[in-house]
Amino acid sequence: MRSRMSLQITVALIAMALSGAAPARAATNLACMDSGYTAEQQKLLDAAAVQMTAKDGKPNSATDQSMMIIMTHAGNCAHLSNWSPEAVKLALFYKLFSQMVAALDAKIGLSPDQHAQLLNTFASADKTSLRQSLAPVMQQFLRDGSLPDDETPEQDRLVGSIITASGLHLNRAQTKAVGGWIGMRVILDGMADDFQKY
Repeated sequence: MRSRMSLQITVALIAMALSGAAPARAATNLACMDSGYTAEQQKLLDAAAVQMTAKDGKPNSATDQSMMIIMTHAGNCAHLSNWSPEAVKLALFYKLFSQMVAALDAKIGLSPDQHAQLLNTFASADKTSLRQSLAPVMQQFLRDGSLPDDETPEQDRLVGSIITASGLHLNRAQTKAVGGWIGMRVILDGMADDFQKY
């Protein structure tokens, strides 16, 4: 996680997205949030993700427009798949977070071979303890769209163990970026798993 990334989600916007949600049942088809955007919409989503992962992380017109796009899309997906209000909310944040992960992924600066090596290590790593350590971070993001200012020593240790296992030789900037990517990917996977509970 990069400490300065944040996006404050207003109560009014959340209420708009939840207004079209269906009665509760087991949620399925989270993949609906990842497809069906026009080229222009995707361009705005990508621009917003870059801004959210910038050092200042301040919302701008791109982030505002992207939120409206994602909310509208979530409403359509909710209608198609009969999502509960809780599932709609989680789907909204899942899409926001997945866009941020993609933007950070592009910034790491790894070669294709290094990137494949990182993905393989991440896929095979035991992330149970790291997911537990990051659970409060995910809850904070789901609560108000913000991320904490600093990682805990335990989170740093667990993320560092995955980086070490990858065998990648990284400079300081890459190590920070890869660490942020790992933390965010773990949280994103946790959101996807939790979605099925609603």
